[in-house]
Amino acid sequence: MQDKVKAFLVSSDASIIDGIRSSPGLQGDVEFVGSAPGAEEALGVIGMLRPDVVLVDIDTPAGPNAGIISTILAGAPMVTVIAISASSEVSSLRQAMIAGAREYLLKPIERNELLASVSKAYDADRMLRKLEHGAGAVSATFKPLQHKGKVIAVFSTKGGVGKTTIAVNLAVSLARETREKVSIVDLDLEFGDVALLLDVVPPRTFADIARRGNIDREFVEYCLVSHASGLRILAAPGRPELAELVGVEHVRRTLGILKESFDYIVVDTAQSFSENVLSALDTADVILLVTTLEIPSIKNTRMCLDLMKSLRYPEEKTKIVVNRSSREIGINPREVEKTLGRTVDVHVPSDGRVVVPSVNSGVPFVMAAPGSAIARSIRDLARSLAGTREKTRSFALPGFRFAE
Repeated sequence: MQDKVKAFLVSSDASIIDGIRSSPGLQGDVEFVGSAPGAEEALGVIGMLRPDVVLVDIDTPAGPNAGIISTILAGAPMVTVIAISASSEVSSLRQAMIAGAREYLLKPIERNELLASVSKAYDADRMLRKLEHGAGAVSATFKPLQHKGKVIAVFSTKGGVGKTTIAVNLAVSLARETREKVSIVDLDLEFGDVALLLDVVPPRTFADIARRGNIDREFVEYCLVSHASGLRILAAPGRPELAELVGVEHVRRTLGILKESFDYIVVDTAQSFSENVLSALDTADVILLVTTLEIPSIKNTRMCLDLMKSLRYPEEKTKIVVNRSSREIGINPREVEKTLGRTVDVHVPSDGRVVVPSVNSGVPFVMAAPGSAIARSIRDLARSLAGTREKTRSFALPGFRFAE
């Protein structure tokens, strides 16, 4: 790998040029090789200077113009482009990404953000070109299976019920208990926390898949992050506005690829019936509908069950999971079942003393506190979903049961 990434700036804004030139410490990572006020002038010197990354200021008196990026890439297709703009509008970002930008920086530009963006964009493009030329090998863990994997969607109609915590711990339990190939997809595209709860900083996210025109197995694998448990993670975009890049076809195609390569795919959804979420629910073999023993949550869960019935989902496809289940607080579980018209399939006990440190440390409680009642309940759920549940042991709360 080369020691320095060569960067070139296309901008007529003197403050940006001076700011980048005077930014301390750039020489160790990024070499600023020159600038030009516009696309035509830039193309005249890019061929000689051969920069790796071109920073393109897309602001014009008439507003952001992503066409500048298209012009640059038409004349220099091998460079990596990073867009710069004062506009925080989602439409501006989307147009820049469609035109071919790998990153989008808001003015004023901070040095650390600039360095991180240049390195990330350059590395991503370099790997992408290797994949396109057949240099990227598919790892053994990503070879196609002889069977289709099981998609498990974890869904709730209300925030704050512990959906993501359950999804993460379930995915880790599946990986550890079955020793099979397990992935987790963070489909809460605007504010997903899967990576946070697993204490990983993903270099690539679902947004990178969405930017790519041809979604294939090699590139999906490239976007996954490995966890110590053996789990593979497809993280949500790092910024809320990037969620706009991910569409229904991206979700369908990605889940389809993962089903061909993983035994279990856990999907942590957003709390909505957006097209992306509905696509995941349609694809899922099992939907874990998470609720709590509170009236608003139970009311929303009943409405959700009615909607799923109207969508013609088989009743057995949806499993009701009551989180923070307790006989001391909240609605009586028997009353919940009467209200829902369904048997509660899983009770996950309330244990803030275990869950809160787990969330704050980024270590799933099934790893940090494997002997706790809450960890045992999630392991039992994993075994049940995998068809390997230990029938002789009960991990439900005293007085509660798991529905068979």
